[in-house]
Amino acid sequence: MSVDQILDEGFKAYNNGDFSSAEDLARHALSLQSTHGDALYLLALVAIQAKAYEKASEILYNAVKLYPKIESYQLLLASVLEKLNRFDEALEIYQKYPNHLDALVQSGYIFLKRNQISFASECFEKALKINSEYAQALLGQAALYQKINKPYIPLLKKILKKEENEEAYYRLSLALYDQKKYSKALENINHALKISENAFSYNQQGLCYEALKDWSAALQSYEKSIQLDPYYALAYLNKANTLCCLKEYVLAEETYHQAIRQNPKNFEAFYRLGLLLFEQNRFLEALENLRSALILQPDNVEALYALAVAVEQTQDYLEAIGLYFNILSLGYRKKGLSSRLKTCILGLSKTNLKQALEFANGWVKNFPDNKTAQKTLNQLKQ
Repeated sequence: MSVDQILDEGFKAYNNGDFSSAEDLARHALSLQSTHGDALYLLALVAIQAKAYEKASEILYNAVKLYPKIESYQLLLASVLEKLNRFDEALEIYQKYPNHLDALVQSGYIFLKRNQISFASECFEKALKINSEYAQALLGQAALYQKINKPYIPLLKKILKKEENEEAYYRLSLALYDQKKYSKALENINHALKISENAFSYNQQGLCYEALKDWSAALQSYEKSIQLDPYYALAYLNKANTLCCLKEYVLAEETYHQAIRQNPKNFEAFYRLGLLLFEQNRFLEALENLRSALILQPDNVEALYALAVAVEQTQDYLEAIGLYFNILSLGYRKKGLSSRLKTCILGLSKTNLKQALEFANGWVKNFPDNKTAQKTLNQLKQ
């Protein structure tokens, strides 16, 4: 076979999702002609599928150096640089094509990420002047409108009147979910999944089912999401939450740990795992996870409160009191908080009355309208 025939087979394999064969054929073509641009392009496409963006950029820089006038090589390189957050380099390439729809749209997204609203708006509007119904430009403008709190749902609906568009259905589902229109959100994400199955859409489907209290269906959606992307931490987190609703606590605990393994900065996973362990009276393990959550979000009052309650259960009243006062200083009001603080101060008084009185006096001084504070102080003075 000639190099061109080999590459024809390689692109067929790629389009059919057989990336391993596509890579083998691209490398075979390069062994016969080491500077063949389309062979390099195909190899870069395979690298992108594997999320090997640095490798893809190296391959594409080589292709662009050899064939600087081929637009498709330039634009694919720009998209890879964008994924690598190398925005200046990406923009430099996109701006070579001032009337290219995709270059304009992607430039708009870069400016949007940088919060350069006027530049982003200019890019999307210019693209829409070229083609007022171009879906990607409408999606970009919808993202911009959402960021600046302008109505954006009509733009998504405009796209869907003209075509079945996966991303428009997905974003519309997210918007309807935020509006608590869960059945409509589910309907739209199901449309998206008919067009293409991916981990993000299955995760969103799971959230819709969860909101509708269809726990079994939610669990299936999260499992499909994880099958498509075994590294998707959010799907593990949501799966664990659903397992808790199904009272599958052992599996839930294991799944929270999986979420943390995929994203060690996953506040919600540490927090939820801490709550689960607390409910099982495993206070020391609960403390460990709640402390990990608070390292990530030090002022999260829900996590602070959960930690304070867990510390209280270990009878470390001094730390618990400090945490409760910290929560009060953040302006958090929760039923039962004053009662818990009273219990801790009285508990401390059994071993250190002087310090307990200092805390009670401070409580009354800083929160003079709190009747529980005054009662606690009076009780200690008796």
